[in-house]
Formats: sequence, structure tokens, C-alpha cells
Amino acid sequence: MTVLICYATEHGSTREIAGRLAERLREAHHPVDVRSLSGQEEDRPDLTRYEACVVGSAVHDGAWLTPAAAFVRDRHTDLAARPVWMFSVGMTAALPRLLRGLADRGEQRPLVELQQLVRPRDHHRFSGTIRPQHLSRTGRILFRLLGCRYGSYVNGAEIALWADSIAAALPRTPGPTGPSRVRPTRPPAPDPLGTVPPAPGGATVESGRSSQPPLPEG
Repeated sequence: MTVLICYATEHGSTREIAGRLAERLREAHHPVDVRSLSGQEEDRPDLTRYEACVVGSAVHDGAWLTPAAAFVRDRHTDLAARPVWMFSVGMTAALPRLLRGLADRGEQRPLVELQQLVRPRDHHRFSGTIRPQHLSRTGRILFRLLGCRYGSYVNGAEIALWADSIAAALPRTPGPTGPSRVRPTRPPAPDPLGTVPPAPGGATVESGRSSQPPLPEG
């Protein structure tokens, strides 16, 4: 089953996560194409070429980036006709524990509306990388006041686990060698007494002497 992973990224974390998801799905023998949604509308992927789709975006101010949100709204009929998974990339892991818990329990309305359009099998929220240069001056002040911490919060184990759940829900594609291998037949081991396998007609040859009844002379 061919899978499309498409994404919109701002600082690269969503692209990195999309790439890791693709690698994991390929290990499960699923053909995968990875496409950015940040180009022109005519560059959008053709959904008719894919049997399943994974769509992701960075989250800014509680909403997906415009290219990803527009893609879901414009293609929601085609997306809803095939298995779809969605993922969002934010900065939840950078928050203090109390705020992190509140963020985990909440779901921003713009994201809920997109999910209602396509009814994904799952929507997963990842954390990405947050650097001072990613924020405005006001954002950096607020970030510090909230007690947040800069750093990379991309979790490889979390990505692999979610990718495995997707792979398990897709029909399995046989690997290059097919679903099973036929082991080559080994020749029989030599008999220390000199006996060889039965000859045609039930005769055996033992130490150079045939046990087959002698043929009548004449």
C-alpha cells in the first residue's frame, strides 16, 4: 500500500518527523512518498496515486500552518475516502510540568475542525525543536516568564511507536523476497557404512554390490 506523507514546516522539526515516519514505514515494506505542502498549489501531491495519507504541520497560535490547513480543507473529500492520520508539532515538551499537563488535555478548536473534516484514524501531537530565534522578542520574554526551556524535543522512540501503529493498520506489502522463503534442499549426508540412497526400482547398492535380483540370462 503506497503511503503519502505530506507536511508544512516552519523551522524544520515537522520535516524531520515526517522523514523519520517515512523511514519506519519503509522498514515495514510500505512504499512511501514524502512531500512538502509549502510550494505552489499546482505542486500539491495527487492523492489518487496513494492508498493512505499522513498529514502533518507545525502549530502556531493554536492552528496549523496555512498550506497544510488549506490542503486539508480543499482535499477533505479525497482524504476522507482513504485511511488518514494527522500529526501536529508544537512545543508542549518545553513547557513546565503544570502547563504541559494542561496543554496535553486541551485541543485547539482549529485542529478539531480539521479533524472533523477528514475523520483521521488518529491525531498525534509531537514536540519539536524550539530556539530563541524562532520567537519574536515578545515571544522570548513570555517564554522565559512561563519557565519554558529551549532545546530539541524530537523523540525518536515516540515517532517510531506511532509509525508502527500506522504500519499495523495498513495491509502488509510483501518484501523483495516475497512472504516466505524456500530453503534449498541439501544432499543427503554420506553413510559411514557406504550405503547410498535407493536406486530406481527399489535396488540398493552397498559397498559396490547390488542387492537387486539377477536378471535371467539369455
